[in-house]
Amino acid sequence: MMGMIKRKTNKDRAGILFGNSEGSSIIEVVVAALAVALIASPIFVSILASVRMNSRAEVISAAECAITNAVESMNADGIDTSDTAIWTETDEYVYITHSFADVTVIAELDEDTFFFRVKVVYVGDETLFAETIVRNGE
Repeated sequence: MMGMIKRKTNKDRAGILFGNSEGSSIIEVVVAALAVALIASPIFVSILASVRMNSRAEVISAAECAITNAVESMNADGIDTSDTAIWTETDEYVYITHSFADVTVIAELDEDTFFFRVKVVYVGDETLFAETIVRNGE
């Protein structure tokens, strides 16, 4: 068999580039897994924080919408305290509990004026409030 030239195959070339091992050692596998974990964990933490912030923003947005609806409705119609089914009057203030969804409205009549100082409170997962002035609707 003299004179025969041995041809190099792709397997031989791969052995030259990557070594002649048959597989990866356990140390190489552990190091690769740690590298992937180090890269992926900050990404997962960022995604989780984003989901939490978005869900809180949705709750706050719903509360702001309920407050805005109540204030806009009162600004359009004024406050008519003659409707005793909706308004209850005490010595200090007039308040409403069920006319608007999810909010409580506390209205104080300014002395010698035709306006109410109004505080609209939303109590739910978040407690928010707004203060405004609304005309007397009587």
